[in-house]
Amino acid sequence: MNRLSRERRADLLHLLNDGLSIRAAGRFTKTKPDTIVKLVVDAGWACLLEHHRRVRNLTCATVQVDEIWSFVGKKAHRMSEAERRWGRGDAYTFTALDPDSRLLVAWMVGPRTRATAAYFLRDLSRCIRGRFQLTTDAAGYYADAAEFAFRDRPWSQRVDYAQIWKHSVPRDHISHVPKTERVPLVIYGDPDPGDIATTYVERHNLTMRMEMRRFHRRTNAHSKKVDNHAHAVATHAFQYNFVRPHGTLTRLMNGKPTTPAMAAGLAERPWSWAEVVQLIEAQEPTARDVAARRKDRRTASLVRTT
Repeated sequence: MNRLSRERRADLLHLLNDGLSIRAAGRFTKTKPDTIVKLVVDAGWACLLEHHRRVRNLTCATVQVDEIWSFVGKKAHRMSEAERRWGRGDAYTFTALDPDSRLLVAWMVGPRTRATAAYFLRDLSRCIRGRFQLTTDAAGYYADAAEFAFRDRPWSQRVDYAQIWKHSVPRDHISHVPKTERVPLVIYGDPDPGDIATTYVERHNLTMRMEMRRFHRRTNAHSKKVDNHAHAVATHAFQYNFVRPHGTLTRLMNGKPTTPAMAAGLAERPWSWAEVVQLIEAQEPTARDVAARRKDRRTASLVRTT
């Protein structure tokens, strides 16, 4: 059974999460694109399972939520009515960030709807214990989604929820470029006015666009399948939390490489890409399992032909 070596897998994942496309990474490592796509899927599943196992029972004071746009297959305004279905066109990634530890607590890929926001906030509620302050933008579906997601919590652990309303106002009589004013709005609870912001999670949107080629606005390296898109996001989220040291956190720790997971108390040191590959290998079938599966397929084929 042919498999890529651990070193090549680690190199490929490193290149893909540094902003290279699949074909560019294949040229550097002399690997076929189909093989790299399979690695992205395997890495996504392994990173997703490990993220759900480790990022639980957090104590966060504040959480900022936002969504970032991307597309799969084709941009929505170029699609015909026959092509409009979920899995093609606009694909939004909902993200929740702890501004204190910079930890990416939760994420979800889906359409920009109330149902997606509700299930995303429900997953966020499972990750954090205790009361915390939540801030989102003023999208119309967030208020109902938050009410659905946190309704099962005891009253002492309910969230303090606020929104940021953005609107453009004229700058002056000379400049024609309007400026954006941010107005905080308390939805329920008792949020701290000084912490009502979405600046940190919006800055993380830039990180996602810079580190994943498929998130570029003008690119031919966009995702062709929504499943591959989600697997790429899962790998990015894990490397952001556990693998790559954060510049600001490292500076605050006097030069000691520090990841968001370390700042949140989920890890003692930065992970290496080789350790991420070990997560993939733990999920892979052995050569004996593959041989048995092939034997079962041959047997079933013989039964159908006879």
